[in-house]
Amino acid sequence: MVNIQKRKQISDDKDELDEGLKRGRPHGAGNYMAEDVSALLDLVEKELPLGQWGWQTIHCQFTKWARLNCCPERALKSLETKYKQVGPHISSSIYYS
Repeated sequence: MVNIQKRKQISDDKDELDEGLKRGRPHGAGNYMAEDVSALLDLVEKELPLGQWGWQTIHCQFTKWARLNCCPERALKSLETKYKQVGPHISSSIYYS
């Protein structure tokens, strides 16, 4: 009987902790604006990154551009992911036209 009360008490504590957790994007997380995506695509077209070094170069250049244009700075992985979402569809039409 004692074991059941201890287990129940532990599970009750866990439920209370889960109620306070927030899920989803953090407050204030912004989306990419059209000018952000355009700048990213221009930088990728100029650099043509093949690996991590190329993406680091893109990240540095985008950060400089963002500071000059009062736009939010982005993480390297965020830039790479956004390009993989948007870029291949646009760049394939550029190369094959």
